Amino acid sequence: MTWTTRVARRPIYHYAGTNQHGDRYKTGEQKEFRIAKLSTDCNSTHDTQTLISLSYQLGVSVCYDFNNSVAYIEVVSIEAIQ
Repeated sequence: MTWTTRVARRPIYHYAGTNQHGDRYKTGEQKEFRIAKLSTDCNSTHDTQTLISLSYQLGVSVCYDFNNSVAYIEVVSIEAIQ
């Protein structure tokens, strides 16, 4: 089982006024947050069972890459995306 992280960025929009087309928003700073990816080889029965159990407890779905025979979940904290 492997654990990797990656950084994603989400722009934060600020209200900039209204014109004839409607409300306008400008992009301000970008918020960075980390996405953790826990993956395992599908041939490893014990690791796959552990991953499925963990995904059930966290309430996330298990994704499968059948070309590479890998099962994985991606997790991000809720504070990071609010």
